[in-house]
Amino acid sequence: MSSENQSSSTFAETNAVDAKVAGVERQVQALEAALKTSRRSRQTILLGFIALIAIVSWLFYPMLKTLQSKEFITKMSDEAQRYLEDHSEDYIREVQTLSDNVTPVITKAFYEQAKKDTPKSRWRLTANATS
Repeated sequence: MSSENQSSSTFAETNAVDAKVAGVERQVQALEAALKTSRRSRQTILLGFIALIAIVSWLFYPMLKTLQSKEFITKMSDEAQRYLEDHSEDYIREVQTLSDNVTPVITKAFYEQAKKDTPKSRWRLTANATS
């Protein structure tokens, strides 16, 4: 009886191992199918992205040619010149205000820095000579 028990036990173990192997094989096949689907999806997305770039480039190429044309550049230059002429008084007034506000501060800063950079003995001589 013990040989029959061993034989049926071995048979049961073999069936259990075969079932586990079959289960693992199914999982491997499912994983391979998922990887294949994932690869196709990535390739489709990449091709779509490349197609999108090509379409956008094709659509914007005429605009680029227009922006690079001599007529457009001349027109924009004339428009900028006209705008500058129309607002030149405002620009001059702003530059003058900036100059009036900044000149005393910069003059003082240069004077202070010159005092620090010049040796004291030379500074005294120069100050006495100008007095």
